[in-house]
Formats: sequence, structure tokens, C-alpha cells
Amino acid sequence: MSSNRIGACMSRTLFLMHLVKPSASAAFIQPVSMLYGTRRMHFFEASPLKYRTQWTYVPPKHARSFSSSSEQFLKETLIRMHSASGNKDVQETIPSKQKEEVSSKVDHGEEEIIIDDDLELEMQRVLKEQEEEDADYVFEGPKRCGTVAILGAPNAGKSTLLNTLVGSKVAIVTHKRQTTRNSINGIAMEGGTQVIYIDTPGIMAPKPKQRLNKAMVKSAWNSARDADEIFFLIDADKIIPGGTGPGRIGRKSAPLTLPVDPERLKLRPGTNEELIMSRLTERRQRYSLILNKVDELEGDRRGVLLQLAETLRLSAGLHDNGESMVKKVFAVSAKTGRGLDSLKAYLKDSLPLGPWLYPVDQISNIPMRNLVAEFTRESIFLRAHEEVPYACYVETESYETQANGSIRIEQTIYVETEGQKKILIGMIKDLSTRSRLEMMKFLECTVHLFLKIKLKKGWTDNNQAMYDRLGLDFNA
Repeated sequence: MSSNRIGACMSRTLFLMHLVKPSASAAFIQPVSMLYGTRRMHFFEASPLKYRTQWTYVPPKHARSFSSSSEQFLKETLIRMHSASGNKDVQETIPSKQKEEVSSKVDHGEEEIIIDDDLELEMQRVLKEQEEEDADYVFEGPKRCGTVAILGAPNAGKSTLLNTLVGSKVAIVTHKRQTTRNSINGIAMEGGTQVIYIDTPGIMAPKPKQRLNKAMVKSAWNSARDADEIFFLIDADKIIPGGTGPGRIGRKSAPLTLPVDPERLKLRPGTNEELIMSRLTERRQRYSLILNKVDELEGDRRGVLLQLAETLRLSAGLHDNGESMVKKVFAVSAKTGRGLDSLKAYLKDSLPLGPWLYPVDQISNIPMRNLVAEFTRESIFLRAHEEVPYACYVETESYETQANGSIRIEQTIYVETEGQKKILIGMIKDLSTRSRLEMMKFLECTVHLFLKIKLKKGWTDNNQAMYDRLGLDFNA
């Protein structure tokens, strides 16, 4: 299935925006599928585009009239689309006479709900289209659904793993540390199990004055708090001696001698990996250990994997129930996909029983305007150097679908200093080209991108509003 699946629901919703013509802050509803007597109702806001899902019971047949008292909630939900959403802008788009008729229906649970004819026809078309897509995914048996938090040190390969597991790019990937700024969800189907992966910022010990890093680390731990499964990702090439890539002091060019002393395979005190393992032990949260980048291991170094896995499992200690803190150990390559089949098989049978929370063709719950902002931030990370990428924040001001099918996107890049602003102005043409090509590849249509750069001095340290936009805790 194409990478454009992420917009399968959102693109139809944007079409409804033009139909209903709400203002920039209007909320509206899109019914997208019906499975086993339940319907997912997706709520969006145009600016900023927000998304959430709830389940409600509906009868087997889609009808315009709802009279059963058991369907009162669905009825009220549909009415809110026109009048009771708490959104004055939506109410202003409804003729006064119709508003009176709709409000009169609220007090009469047995009467028909009035829905605009054009909107109803479009809703029915969207519902039929989604049902046809869901029908292609045939599964009989108990359903499972759960969340999997992916934790790890910076540059461990968490975002690459997420993209490979989902089968599409939902998280940006660069060679720089701390590219992921807040938690990102990716959704995948494994048989009858819907897996919601949570990519988290790299966990490290931030310095006292690094407010942004502290907020990012707190976001990562919050994501792991209520997850059904935790994946602790470790760069195996970084741990096993004899590697030529980046590594810890004393191990970067240390030769490999067999047999390997187990002490050389333990996580050293003060490292980010040891910090994560210690914190998980303190929180009494069991996890699966993912040894990543095995494709970088050659010769005798590959034979050390089993010893590394056993050493780390013993180092993790025991849970209160007497079992190891490490549930499972997987050796994988997020880059090539090697070893991921066994990981998926494990999740398929281990996540809790429950209904699916998202349509089967949806691969993320990230708002599209947030996703395209991430593409631009990725370009900044790849093009700029030193502190510039970490001091940038990209916000999508406008995301509009044109009559010819192209998309017009306006974005603002915020920086902290005049020097950073001048640097980005000098490369803005290249940034625009890089970002636009990535967006066109993902959206599979023509994109017109307009970038502007604004100065917001010291926003990483003193601007709580910016942290709120990022979904980070300013007081972390």
C-alpha cells in the first residue's frame, strides 16, 4: 500500500472542510468505517489540526433517522457537527432557521436529526469507500490492540525502526543526535493485532540549563509510563569491541579478542544506555531488549551477539515476580529489516485483547500539517550544522488543497538569534527544494512550499507557548 495511506482519512476530511466551509478553528466529524456494530468517529480541527478517536455504537444499517434511545450519544455527536460543538464559527455557517430546527431536535430523542443533504451524501460516500477498504482486510478471530514505546539513547535507530515497522516514513531520520523532538505514533497491523508504536526522543542526562532536552526526556518517559510493551533499543555495533563507527571512549577502536571478557560488554556507568536501564529497573517496568544495527557487525563480532544479549539480561536484574527484567531479546537491523519478523510475531500474540482503535489502512495519527513541518525540520538538520538545527522550530501556518489537486503549504521557521536567521536565509532555497521534494514524494502530488524565517529570541529557554505547541512540558 502506498505511503499516502497516512492521509487516507485526513484527505477526505479536508474535502469535507471545503463542503462545510468552517473557519480556521472549526471542528467537524468524519465517520470512516463500521466494524462489528461500532463506528469510529474522527474529530479534527483545521488550525491547528487536532485528531482524536472515540467509539460509539450504531445500528447495522446507516440511516438518516435515529430514534432508539440507545443511540442518543451518536445523535448528539452528529448534532454537534452543526450546532453544539461549542464552536461559534460552525454555528454561524448554519442558516438560522435550520439551527432552530436542529436545536428543537435535541430535546426530542425520538425525532429525526436534520443533516444537510450534500453533507450527508458525502458522508455516505466516505463511509462506503472506507468500508470497501476495510473489507479488503479480512480477519476472523479475537482482536488485539496495544501500544509499544520505543526507548533508547540518541542515535540508537529508534525512528528508523519505527519507519521500517510501519512500512512508511512517519518519523524523520538524520545522522544527528536528538532529531526526534516529541513522541510520534506509527500504526501497523500484524494479523488481528493493531500495534501502535511510539517513537520517543533520545534519552540522555541533560545539563541543568538545557530546558528543551529535559522536556524531551520527560516526554519519552511519559510515553513509556502507560505503554503495554517497552522496547529498549541498543546500538550493538557501539557496544561490541572492534567497531570502526562512533562509540564510547575506550571502545571506539578497541580490538576484538576472543573470548570476550563479559565486563567489556556491560553498560558502563554514566552512559545513556546505563541510565535508561537503571531507570526502568527503578520503575519496575519489564521490557524487551532490541539489539540494533547487526548489519554493521562482521566476522567474529557477529558471534558475540549471544554473549552480549546474555550479559545485558543478567545486568538488568530481576523483577519483583522473580523473572528477569528483560522479557525478550531481539537482534535486528532497523535499516535492512533483518530480524523484524520475529519481533512482529511476538507482538502479534502478546498485546492485550481489545478492539482496534484506528482504521486498518491508517499508519499514523500525526496531523498532516505537523508531518510536513517535520519534513522541513529534517532538511534543516541535514543542511545546517552546529547549534542551528536544535534552535529551530517549524510551524505550518497554512495547508490548502488547490482546485487542481496540488497543495499549497506556508511555513514559518523560528530561530533564537540573528546569526541563525542569517544562516538559514542563505540556504532557504536549498531548504525549500529539499523539503518540497520530500513532501511531494510522500503526498504523491504537486506541492507549492513557501518558507519564511522569524526571530524568537531564547525560545528554547523562556517561551512556554512554544513548548505548548510542541506538546512538551515547559517546567520539566
